Amino acid sequence: MNAGFLSLWLLSIFAILMTTGWKEIVAEGRLRVIGGWAVLCLLAQPVAFSVFGVPVSASACCLLAAAIAGMRQADDRLQTGLLLTESGLIALIWYGIRACYASDPVFVFLDPRWDAPIAAGVLAAAFTFRPASQFGLVAFSALTAESLPFILHERAAGAAPGSWAWWDAFWISFASARGCSVLYMLIRSAAANPLAHVFRRKKQS
Repeated sequence: MNAGFLSLWLLSIFAILMTTGWKEIVAEGRLRVIGGWAVLCLLAQPVAFSVFGVPVSASACCLLAAAIAGMRQADDRLQTGLLLTESGLIALIWYGIRACYASDPVFVFLDPRWDAPIAAGVLAAAFTFRPASQFGLVAFSALTAESLPFILHERAAGAAPGSWAWWDAFWISFASARGCSVLYMLIRSAAANPLAHVFRRKKQS
């Protein structure tokens, strides 16, 4: 699969969900804000530079700015600091899985390119339920995890932050986080409805 195709596919799904009544679950209803940041990231995509030996696209910087803005609006300072700490833990796990696959690609769950981002998304969903907070966790962990191979001068370099392969990893991680949150919400709702029905019958009797 060509780099960038997965991002386009997932963004199309997100766009359909946000225009069909799922905007609060997918993005807390911030359609205009998301649209503005998306246009800014797209315009910044061709601009590239290097930071401490890490090739970075300006679109990744725009994404981090959007993540910081979303995290500051969603949580207080203490919670934001906690989220940044959690993003560091997720980044270490992301990098660890990627390093294991690079050294001995035997135990592959789905795909060597996708397993680490999916695991990061599941962990982000375990840490927080809010879309903005999950977005920030995934953004910071994706940038950190994929920058470490360049900083450590590894032979198997990661996806350069802001490249299309990096965007694929980011979006599949965020989609995994939102998918786990929605699944949890559906399971909790399904478990609560039968109990409510039982209590209602007891009151009637």
